[in-house]
Amino acid sequence: MELVSGDANEDETEFVSLVNRIDLGKYVDFYLFKEKDRDLISPVRKLQHSEVNKFLNKNSPSPASGKISCTKANRASPWRPWS
Repeated sequence: MELVSGDANEDETEFVSLVNRIDLGKYVDFYLFKEKDRDLISPVRKLQHSEVNKFLNKNSPSPASGKISCTKANRASPWRPWS
């Protein structure tokens, strides 16, 4: 997903000038845009592949972390609290 900027017509239905791609990997000056357009920058930035991968790596359990993992052995032996 990418964001673009440019001058729009009065109805804001189409661009009337050159359209520029906004590089979300770099600093974006939020105050160059209208408030409703500014509100889109952060959520779209979080949907970039690099940000999604960062989130998944941070929040996914790893076998060495000590978190519960579902292995073949875990599925074969059911939990029996009164055994």
